[in-house]
Amino acid sequence: MGPGPAAAVTGSAAPEPLRPASRAARPVADGVSRGHRFAPAPVRTVSRRETRRARRAARRPVRRRTERYAIAAFVVALVGPSLIPFASSIAAIVLGVIALKRLRERLENRGEVFAVLGIVLGAIGLIGTALLFAGVFFV
Repeated sequence: MGPGPAAAVTGSAAPEPLRPASRAARPVADGVSRGHRFAPAPVRTVSRRETRRARRAARRPVRRRTERYAIAAFVVALVGPSLIPFASSIAAIVLGVIALKRLRERLENRGEVFAVLGIVLGAIGLIGTALLFAGVFFV
């Protein structure tokens, strides 16, 4: 049989249907194939050393660090009002806000409770200091 009427008009034979590649021939790029489902994914070779490192890293538990600014905010909010009342309360609030910002950027860190407590205790210290000074000077 010769080419059909469509081939006579376009001047080419009908294209072959696409078939998916076998599993062995289909490369995987980071677990996700890009492009059309029949198109091969980009090939990335991985050495044995990289594979061993990745397996060891997967077995290791993730070490979560407490944000240092959060601890500083909490300590300054607790100890500061007895040493330097007004400035330490402002410093505790600023350190707490910086800690919360850094915690949102780095999800592996912890210490959100310390940061919030630093902000709250700093605000209480600031209000208490203002009321104390207002009572001393204006009464």
